[in-house]
Amino acid sequence: MAFAAIAAMPTWAQETATQVPTADTYVRKGNTSNFGGNGYIELQTSAANSIDFVGLMKFTFPAPEAGNTVKSAKLRLVTKRIKAYDRMVNIYAYGNNDFAESTTYETEQAYINDAREAGPLMQVDCNGNNNGDISSDNVGNDYNTIDKWVNEIDLTNYVKSLSGNTFSLMFTRNYDTNNGIQFFSKENNGFTNSKLNLTVAAADLVPQLIVEYGKDENLLTETTTSTKDTWIRNDNQTVNNNANKTMEIKSYTNEADATQSRYFYGVMSFNAPKKDGYTVKSATLRLVTERIKGKNSMAIYDCVSYPAQPKYSDVQETINKIGTAEPVAKFNMKGQWNKSLQADGVGDDFKTIDAWTNEIDLTNYIKGLTTEEANLLIAATENNN
Repeated sequence: MAFAAIAAMPTWAQETATQVPTADTYVRKGNTSNFGGNGYIELQTSAANSIDFVGLMKFTFPAPEAGNTVKSAKLRLVTKRIKAYDRMVNIYAYGNNDFAESTTYETEQAYINDAREAGPLMQVDCNGNNNGDISSDNVGNDYNTIDKWVNEIDLTNYVKSLSGNTFSLMFTRNYDTNNGIQFFSKENNGFTNSKLNLTVAAADLVPQLIVEYGKDENLLTETTTSTKDTWIRNDNQTVNNNANKTMEIKSYTNEADATQSRYFYGVMSFNAPKKDGYTVKSATLRLVTERIKGKNSMAIYDCVSYPAQPKYSDVQETINKIGTAEPVAKFNMKGQWNKSLQADGVGDDFKTIDAWTNEIDLTNYIKGLTTEEANLLIAATENNN
């Protein structure tokens, strides 16, 4: 399990990546129309009039290569229209990275509420001419070039705090403004404003995330094997499975005969010492599947500390929380269904160890540890014998 990014390498080529959104749209309270194909994202919020137009935007950027780190991240948005003298826009971290451009306000409402409750990452005064539209109006002389409508928003601290390389943002106006602001979306077609004799190509208007990379001169990688690992089972509370070369995982509830129900859990521990002068950049758990004889969906839970030869009862406190506690990670075990890597003839697509190797992101969990030991319990998430 690695607790930091990969050590600096002697060569370095990754410098800048410019990404357009993988999805952008806006949703409107009480309206199920699909706004994902619009050439703009509209923001407007008035609690008094029950109006709420909320913008959504998702990006995926290249993860830093070995020896690199994110040095800066900027969001470039081009304002299309400001129909209010209040230019303020709120930008939030948004919890749904799977939203579709065809989504609706009602579908997203829980995530919208959560983002607002957490508070904005920042507030931005948008550039542009008050009460003007660069694509159609005869705006003032100080605003008759596109650069006067460009917003460069610094997201460096937020992007550097991410454990992955995909994130979503939410955009809103302040409450009770009752006037809209629009940004060009990735679906824009460019425009010609004959009043200004101004033509701008679509590529110059799309939202862009510009990520700059640089050498990370202070990287440390540590890879460690588990200090202890075994599996426990409800139908044999005293057996010692420490000598086993595999951990067996099963969750099976027999509704007709409870004595036939079987719950097998894997438990494992790792040293996770703090390092003076270092912060955790990433932590990955690497597990290799030996066989899949059932459903492959798994969850990993933070586990209570347990003895070297644990019994089922030693981790009962953690077991009792399964189903109600949030797991630290979920994953689907790789490998060929109904086959054993070391015993069976497997298909051509499964003849390499990579096809059976699971890499599970535990960065946030390791960052949040208050001790220097990580104790984990692995459980199957579907009923299966």
